[in-house]
Amino acid sequence: MPSQLSGLRVFGLSNISIFSPQYIALARVNQSGFFPADIPRSIPFPSMGSLQFAATYYSPSVFQQAYNETSLFRQGFKGQGADIAVIDAYGDPTIYQDLQSFDKMFNLPAAQLQIIPIGNYQPEQGIGTGWDVETALDVEAVHMMAPYAKIVLLVANGNNINNGLFDAIQ
Repeated sequence: MPSQLSGLRVFGLSNISIFSPQYIALARVNQSGFFPADIPRSIPFPSMGSLQFAATYYSPSVFQQAYNETSLFRQGFKGQGADIAVIDAYGDPTIYQDLQSFDKMFNLPAAQLQIIPIGNYQPEQGIGTGWDVETALDVEAVHMMAPYAKIVLLVANGNNINNGLFDAIQ
């Protein structure tokens, strides 16, 4: 963080300007295939009533740069021998397929994922609550930062989610 911003706290943004470039480069294409652009992008979608939707994604290299992990990657550390726990609620019924597609898209090694349910495991509940997307994002973020680490996904019970999350933490 620049020294000029030291001690500064940001609580919210209310004066955001919307910038819409004429062209948005989402990817590059060559003989080998389709490769997502290496910088974060927001893709506006048409307004639906009072709602405005946008999709944003960040590639593994953007995350690694943002968290200053590129030097670790150059030194060869990519999570070998590490176990990383992710705690989420409800779950994602397609997490294995989501992760496999993610790995293929970004040329990552196959993830080592173990799911440990805390209580009654019903990942379909994740779809109605939106936790399926959160679960996928959390697991993918961990995997891109430490591609050779074992990921342990603890999924809290959907029947009593507050207690389930505390149980997962314990």
